[in-house]
Parts: sequence; C-alpha cells; structure tokens
Amino acid sequence: MSLRPGGVTGIAIIFLIVAIAVIIEGLIMIIDPLIIKGLYDTYIGIPFGDLPLIPHTLELSWLLILGAVFIPFGIIQMLTTVGLLKLKKWGYWLAILISIPYIVAIIGIIFIWYLRKEEVKAAFDIS
Repeated sequence: MSLRPGGVTGIAIIFLIVAIAVIIEGLIMIIDPLIIKGLYDTYIGIPFGDLPLIPHTLELSWLLILGAVFIPFGIIQMLTTVGLLKLKKWGYWLAILISIPYIVAIIGIIFIWYLRKEEVKAAFDIS
C-alpha cells in the first residue's frame, strides 16, 4: 500500500467540511425553509417574497427541492472523503467528478478579476 500524499488528505478534509455544511443546509431547507428565508431577508436585503416573478410559495417549494438535492450530494461528498483517505480508485474518480463545478467558479473569479481592472472599468465609465 502506498503512502497517501498530503494534498489528498487536505482535499479530503475540505470535502468533509463542505459535505457537513451541505447536509446541514439541506436539512434546514427541508425542516424549516423559513430559516433560510429569514437569513435571505436579513443579509441580502430583498424580502424573500418580493423577488420579481417568483411567488412566495414557489420560493419555499424550491427550498424544499434544493434541500432534497443537497442531502444526497453531501452524502456522496462524504463517501468521496472516505474513498480519498483510503486511496480507493472510486474515491479518486468521484473527487474528479465533484470538482468539475469548481472549475466554473474559478472561471467566474477570473471574469470578476478582469472586469474589476481599472482600464476595463474606465471603458464602462465606472469609477
């Protein structure tokens, strides 16, 4: 059996932290979606029921659906953590698969970085 690289352990720890957070968030969305609504109202500043074109009941339904999706995703991410720590091939491939959406996030960060450059903001006449 080969030694586990330190980076794999680090990735596994991050996956575990995210998995726990996703499962908790999913449970909150299912058990009491009004908690999420209250957080949204407080921190985003737009009352949850006042979003354009989205009725209040539909918003709460979406929270229930998202919660039902988050929990299995969190469980899969926990299983991935186990697979990574035990150096299982399936853990490796699950980690690769789960990491694909993070690529989109990186691209978004690059876009924001570029759009915040002074010459780009000047082109839009933004100070």
